[in-house]
Amino acid sequence: MTLLAAAAAAALAQPRHVILITIDGGAASHLENPNVILPNIRALAKDGVWAESSESVFPSITYPSHTTLITGVYPRKHGVLANELPQAGSDLMVNAATLPRAKAIWTKTIFDSAKAKGLSTAAFAWPETIADPNIDYNLGGRSRESSLPESTPWFAELRANGVPVDIARAIRRTGASGVTVDDAVTLAACDTIRNHKPNLLAIHLVNTDHEQHTYGPEHALAHASLTEADAMIGRIVKATKDAGIYDQTVFVVTADHGFTSVYWEINLAPFFAEADLTEKVKIYEGGWAPFLRLLPNFDKAADMPRLERVFDRLRQIPQLQRIYKSEEYPALGLPRFEDSDRVRGQYLLMLDPDTYFVEAPDNSTELRRRKRPAHGHGYLPTSPKMYPMLVLAGPGLRKGIRIGHVKSTDIAPTISNLLGLAPLDFDGRVLTESLAK
Repeated sequence: MTLLAAAAAAALAQPRHVILITIDGGAASHLENPNVILPNIRALAKDGVWAESSESVFPSITYPSHTTLITGVYPRKHGVLANELPQAGSDLMVNAATLPRAKAIWTKTIFDSAKAKGLSTAAFAWPETIADPNIDYNLGGRSRESSLPESTPWFAELRANGVPVDIARAIRRTGASGVTVDDAVTLAACDTIRNHKPNLLAIHLVNTDHEQHTYGPEHALAHASLTEADAMIGRIVKATKDAGIYDQTVFVVTADHGFTSVYWEINLAPFFAEADLTEKVKIYEGGWAPFLRLLPNFDKAADMPRLERVFDRLRQIPQLQRIYKSEEYPALGLPRFEDSDRVRGQYLLMLDPDTYFVEAPDNSTELRRRKRPAHGHGYLPTSPKMYPMLVLAGPGLRKGIRIGHVKSTDIAPTISNLLGLAPLDFDGRVLTESLAK
């Protein structure tokens, strides 16, 4: 091979495009489950790099996790601490995906660094991207109608090419199924790949989350939804071939969290009622990790001894793992209560993965079986059931290998390295073990 030919081959081996795909609730365990049919993802894994497991963030839910994937930092830095964020000075909550990106995310993203390098960018149903000036082609899936770029030439082009972009409004009006959302955004993404070849594209497939919440992660319908998502990934891969960029494209297939089923619960309300603290504390949310806020009428001198006695009682519950104080939140990747109005309380009560805290009208505090199981996520990201899948394939990556345990904070640094972007202030690292020598 001549030097010129070698240089040309090396240039072709460098990725010019990265497509980041998330399967909502796509657990690492799904890749090893023979009952889940995933031919396209497994083909990418066979030809690329497959992580044994990946670790999300706390809480292991959609919006904080997706924001970490494009920032490479924990929620205490990027600010998206939950799917809903409090409005300053009130208990009103707003869906984080309906906020303009500038209000939702506190840090820079890989879309920012891609645009700084002069690259083209695209996002489809990706949370926290409304009115992002550094995304050239941006189609929100859960966003407000006003966020849709319906007056742009690109939006008109999608319509002209038969892409049902108006489904986004219909979803808000009628609650269309998640698979309808996924079909629409996949069609839009494929059309955009063929016609515009963006250098960085992120797409979020949502139906897998809905089906697992409804039926449980091991149900046949949940498995079928994962197979549907896999088929959409196959369509995206084909679109890169149609566009002539397949050999220059890295595919990153991952998820925001895993899933588990909860069959037991403990009623939290009586513990505080019996201590006459019901009107002096507020419990935010339930499940594995409710926050507890001390209300303005909480008198530390008179009420703190009673609260400590409640905590002592709770610590006798075998299912309680820990009561976190505000100063311990940074170890979970959250800001302290005193440092952010997005943190709901001064304490966080953490149960084991098999049990939920609830607030019920009865007085029983005994462990009891739920009337129907709760299928969900949000638990500590160190729990194997919360581990997302991760597959990387394409130029610049090793072929046919499996690497060990990685973290969601590592995705953005690795994408930045592959595209030659200026590194941001990442919490994660470049997955050098996945890179071709």
